[in-house]
Amino acid sequence: MQYADDTQVYIAADRTYSCQLASLEECLSAVHTWLLHNSLCLNPAKSDAIAASRQKHTTKVDTVSVSGRPVIPSSTVKSLGVALDNMFSTDQHVADV
Repeated sequence: MQYADDTQVYIAADRTYSCQLASLEECLSAVHTWLLHNSLCLNPAKSDAIAASRQKHTTKVDTVSVSGRPVIPSSTVKSLGVALDNMFSTDQHVADV
């Protein structure tokens, strides 16, 4: 999804994340290449990652590679100014507001 100068990449994954993580990194690489060909850049320092699920799970994703740099998934991310946690809850957003 793209909003003005923000791009969000989503991928469905099972509880192991192994194959899906490689697929996600391939998608991120393709986005990076497209941006470069269109005189734009992807800033890994402004990139966030989250492993979200509606069900509790114990599998943890250590890092996601964005433009060759590791991004450590966090417990919350902001999407269009709304804080979402890894259970798709807006509890953190409500607490912030």
